[in-house]
Amino acid sequence: IEGTTKLSTQDIIYDNDAIKIYPNPAKDFLYIESKDKIKNIEIYDSTGAKIKFVINNNNKILNIENLPTGAYFIKIETDNNKYIKKLIKK
Repeated sequence: IEGTTKLSTQDIIYDNDAIKIYPNPAKDFLYIESKDKIKNIEIYDSTGAKIKFVINNNNKILNIENLPTGAYFIKIETDNNKYIKKLIKK
């Protein structure tokens, strides 16, 4: 599913240290640390349009090498919560 769903403010549940993403800015790969099991990951562009959806099989590495340079929001859904993190792609 690409480019059809928009990120809304009601989707923003948490932005704290329960989820860590690095490096940030990132070039090719993004590493995700979570105490909870990750169910899925969505990447939104700066306009809020969904550009990537990943059903996670507990992989903590996300390939972002095909994303254009820019600012993105990553929505990470775990078994317990949803988190929004900002990503800079270089």
